[in-house]
Amino acid sequence: MSRSGKVNVMLDPKKIKIVCLALVFAILSANCMSAITIEIDPAGRNVITFGQMSPGDWKELPESGYWHAMVVKNSVASQWEVSVSCDGVLRNGAFTIPRDNFKWMATYAGAKDAPYDSYSDGLISVSYRSFSESGETLFRSANSSVLSAGGHLTTPNGAEIQLKYFISIPDSQLAGDYTAKITYTVTQ
Repeated sequence: MSRSGKVNVMLDPKKIKIVCLALVFAILSANCMSAITIEIDPAGRNVITFGQMSPGDWKELPESGYWHAMVVKNSVASQWEVSVSCDGVLRNGAFTIPRDNFKWMATYAGAKDAPYDSYSDGLISVSYRSFSESGETLFRSANSSVLSAGGHLTTPNGAEIQLKYFISIPDSQLAGDYTAKITYTVTQ
């Protein structure tokens, strides 16, 4: 399953505003009987908003904790993974903010409900990473010792993968609304 969104950066003559809208989610499965879903928690956090910024500024969303979580529910005992991609650079007409200036980080993975087991050993990296057009895996259920124990890879109540974001605005950036589409994909 995939979901995509847009990232907007709005600049008045001296300010930049960045918003990521309508995240897209997709499920890719070789198994027609698969029962896997992905959703955003909290539900209203499908927009990533950095607010107004000036050239040379940088910002982390949020400053502590996480912005939102991808919740993957899987009722079939098979391996799955989550990847993230961005359709390109942040764009405002002919003006762009380099992709290397916009980053994501998966900070934690675990059970959505009791007993709240940690699945964080399934995270590929716990550091800021630049978005790519082709996509990058951020979580593999097979790497999680809890999910892979005894072949039990189901998450019917949800596996929550918490995410945060970072952007730095180049010193010479021109004002305007900048957008890009982000897609999260679950592959089984």
